[in-house]
Amino acid sequence: MKATFSLLVLLLPALALAGSPEKPSPIGKKIDNFKLRDYRGAERSLQDFSDHKIVVVAFVGTECPLAKLYGPRLAQLAKEFDSKGVAFVGIDANDRETPSAIGT
Repeated sequence: MKATFSLLVLLLPALALAGSPEKPSPIGKKIDNFKLRDYRGAERSLQDFSDHKIVVVAFVGTECPLAKLYGPRLAQLAKEFDSKGVAFVGIDANDRETPSAIGT
């Protein structure tokens, strides 16, 4: 009985995961137009990039350890794919960060 209970405890999470449908990936999902101000105060919209084939939207932050890791790679990709019609837009949602910190 104890072995059966242990096996059941181990299998229940696996069964729950196996039965749940996978969530669709957000990659490739189209998003609605939006307007935000850039770090200089100018209003920008997603529509500003309508002449590009693809727009990559990344959420970043100057204090975020993860963004610090992928930020340089995003900058490299932006340079590499600009001539191929790909735009990269970084959104910093932290209103406590200064424009000078964001612009560097």
